[in-house]
Amino acid sequence: MLNEHLDYSITAKTVDQSANRALGLLIAKCKTMGGLPSDAFTKLYDSVVWPIINYGAPIWGVNSYSCINVVHNRAMRFFLRVGKYTPNDVMAGKMAWVPPHVRQWKSVVGYWARLSDMTDSRVKKRIALWANSNSNASCKSWFYSVRQKLAS
Repeated sequence: MLNEHLDYSITAKTVDQSANRALGLLIAKCKTMGGLPSDAFTKLYDSVVWPIINYGAPIWGVNSYSCINVVHNRAMRFFLRVGKYTPNDVMAGKMAWVPPHVRQWKSVVGYWARLSDMTDSRVKKRIALWANSNSNASCKSWFYSVRQKLAS
Protein backbone atom coordinates (compact mmCIF):
# COMPACT_ATOMS: atom_id res chain seq x y z
CA MET A 1 0.00 0.00 0.00
CA LEU A 2 1.84 3.04 -1.27
CA ASN A 3 0.76 6.60 -1.88
CA GLU A 4 2.45 9.48 -3.68
CA HIS A 5 3.91 10.89 -0.45
CA LEU A 6 5.36 7.56 0.73
CA ASP A 7 3.34 7.75 3.92
CA TYR A 8 3.51 4.24 5.32
CA SER A 9 0.78 4.71 7.93
CA ILE A 10 -1.72 3.16 5.48
CA THR A 11 0.65 0.22 5.04
CA ALA A 12 0.99 -0.16 8.80
CA LYS A 13 -2.81 -0.15 9.22
CA THR A 14 -3.16 -2.87 6.58
CA VAL A 15 -0.47 -4.93 8.29
CA ASP A 16 -2.22 -4.30 11.61
CA GLN A 17 -5.49 -5.72 10.29
CA SER A 18 -3.81 -8.89 9.03
CA ALA A 19 -1.81 -9.33 12.22
CA ASN A 20 -4.96 -8.85 14.32
CA ARG A 21 -6.68 -11.63 12.37
CA ALA A 22 -3.70 -13.93 12.95
CA LEU A 23 -3.62 -13.01 16.64
CA GLY A 24 -7.35 -13.72 16.88
CA LEU A 25 -6.70 -17.18 15.47
CA LEU A 26 -3.90 -17.73 17.97
CA ILE A 27 -6.08 -16.57 20.85
CA ALA A 28 -8.92 -18.85 19.76
CA LYS A 29 -6.57 -21.84 19.60
CA CYS A 30 -5.17 -21.02 23.05
CA LYS A 31 -8.66 -20.82 24.51
CA THR A 32 -9.58 -24.13 22.87
CA MET A 33 -6.51 -25.80 24.36
CA GLY A 34 -7.11 -24.28 27.78
CA GLY A 35 -3.97 -22.15 27.80
CA LEU A 36 -0.30 -22.53 26.94
CA PRO A 37 2.99 -22.08 28.75
CA SER A 38 4.81 -18.82 28.18
CA ASP A 39 7.50 -20.25 25.90
CA ALA A 40 4.92 -21.99 23.69
CA PHE A 41 2.78 -18.86 23.39
CA THR A 42 5.86 -16.78 22.56
CA LYS A 43 6.96 -19.29 19.93
CA LEU A 44 3.49 -19.29 18.35
CA TYR A 45 3.35 -15.48 18.38
CA ASP A 46 6.78 -15.34 16.73
CA SER A 47 5.71 -17.95 14.16
CA VAL A 48 2.18 -16.85 13.35
CA VAL A 49 1.76 -13.14 14.08
CA TRP A 50 5.21 -11.58 13.85
CA PRO A 51 5.99 -12.70 10.27
CA ILE A 52 2.89 -10.81 9.12
CA ILE A 53 4.08 -7.67 10.90
CA ASN A 54 7.67 -8.11 9.74
CA TYR A 55 6.79 -8.53 6.06
CA GLY A 56 7.99 -5.33 4.40
CA ALA A 57 9.24 -3.90 7.71
CA PRO A 58 12.69 -3.14 6.25
CA ILE A 59 10.96 -0.47 4.16
CA TRP A 60 8.20 0.93 6.38
CA GLY A 61 9.77 0.02 9.75
CA VAL A 62 11.87 3.16 10.11
CA ASN A 63 8.95 4.73 12.00
CA SER A 64 7.06 3.43 14.99
CA TYR A 65 3.32 2.93 14.45
CA SER A 66 0.91 2.72 17.35
CA CYS A 67 -1.34 0.23 15.53
CA ILE A 68 1.55 -2.27 15.43
CA ASN A 69 2.19 -1.72 19.14
CA VAL A 70 -1.50 -2.37 19.84
CA VAL A 71 -1.29 -5.86 18.31
CA HIS A 72 1.82 -6.62 20.36
CA ASN A 73 0.22 -5.33 23.57
CA ARG A 74 -3.01 -7.22 22.87
CA ALA A 75 -1.09 -10.49 22.71
CA MET A 76 0.63 -9.77 26.01
CA ARG A 77 -2.64 -8.70 27.67
CA PHE A 78 -4.34 -11.91 26.58
CA PHE A 79 -1.56 -14.16 27.80
CA LEU A 80 -1.09 -12.39 31.12
CA ARG A 81 -4.87 -12.00 31.59
CA VAL A 82 -4.57 -8.38 32.71
CA GLY A 83 -6.88 -5.43 32.22
CA LYS A 84 -6.61 -2.63 29.72
CA TYR A 85 -5.17 -0.23 32.31
CA THR A 86 -2.10 -2.36 33.05
CA PRO A 87 1.01 -0.42 31.94
CA ASN A 88 2.60 -1.73 28.75
CA ASP A 89 6.09 -1.61 30.27
CA VAL A 90 5.00 -3.90 33.10
CA MET A 91 3.61 -6.43 30.62
CA ALA A 92 6.72 -6.26 28.43
CA GLY A 93 8.90 -6.82 31.49
CA LYS A 94 6.84 -9.79 32.61
CA MET A 95 6.82 -11.39 29.15
CA ALA A 96 10.45 -10.40 28.37
CA TRP A 97 9.46 -9.57 24.80
CA VAL A 98 11.46 -7.20 22.64
CA PRO A 99 9.39 -4.12 21.65
CA PRO A 100 8.09 -4.02 18.05
CA HIS A 101 10.13 -0.97 17.04
CA VAL A 102 13.35 -2.75 18.05
CA ARG A 103 12.40 -5.80 16.00
CA GLN A 104 11.48 -3.57 13.06
CA TRP A 105 14.85 -1.81 13.23
CA LYS A 106 16.57 -5.19 13.24
CA SER A 107 14.92 -5.81 9.87
CA VAL A 108 15.86 -2.34 8.62
CA VAL A 109 19.51 -2.76 9.59
CA GLY A 110 19.58 -6.22 8.01
CA TYR A 111 18.26 -4.75 4.76
CA TRP A 112 20.82 -1.91 4.93
CA ALA A 113 23.58 -4.53 5.36
CA ARG A 114 22.31 -6.54 2.38
CA LEU A 115 22.28 -3.41 0.24
CA SER A 116 25.79 -2.52 1.37
CA ASP A 117 27.15 -5.99 0.57
CA MET A 118 25.67 -6.08 -2.94
CA THR A 119 27.96 -5.70 -5.91
CA ASP A 120 27.85 -2.30 -7.60
CA SER A 121 26.85 -3.86 -10.92
CA ARG A 122 23.36 -4.79 -9.70
CA VAL A 123 20.54 -2.42 -10.63
CA LYS A 124 19.12 -2.51 -7.11
CA LYS A 125 22.48 -1.35 -5.71
CA ARG A 126 22.84 1.43 -8.29
CA ILE A 127 19.36 2.72 -7.47
CA ALA A 128 20.19 2.55 -3.75
CA LEU A 129 23.43 4.49 -4.27
CA TRP A 130 21.56 7.15 -6.28
CA ALA A 131 18.80 7.45 -3.67
CA ASN A 132 21.33 7.58 -0.85
CA SER A 133 23.32 10.36 -2.54
CA ASN A 134 20.15 12.41 -3.10
CA SER A 135 18.80 12.10 0.43
CA ASN A 136 19.35 15.01 2.80
CA ALA A 137 17.51 17.06 5.40
CA SER A 138 15.29 18.69 2.76
CA CYS A 139 14.55 15.36 1.04
CA LYS A 140 13.99 12.93 3.89
CA SER A 141 14.00 9.49 2.36
CA TRP A 142 14.43 6.01 3.79
CA PHE A 143 18.20 6.38 3.51
CA TYR A 144 18.17 9.66 5.41
CA SER A 145 16.10 8.14 8.23
CA VAL A 146 18.36 5.12 8.51
CA ARG A 147 21.56 7.21 8.47
CA GLN A 148 20.16 9.50 11.18
CA LYS A 149 19.18 6.57 13.38
CA LEU A 150 22.49 4.74 12.91
CA ALA A 151 24.47 7.91 13.60
CA SER A 152 22.71 8.56 16.91
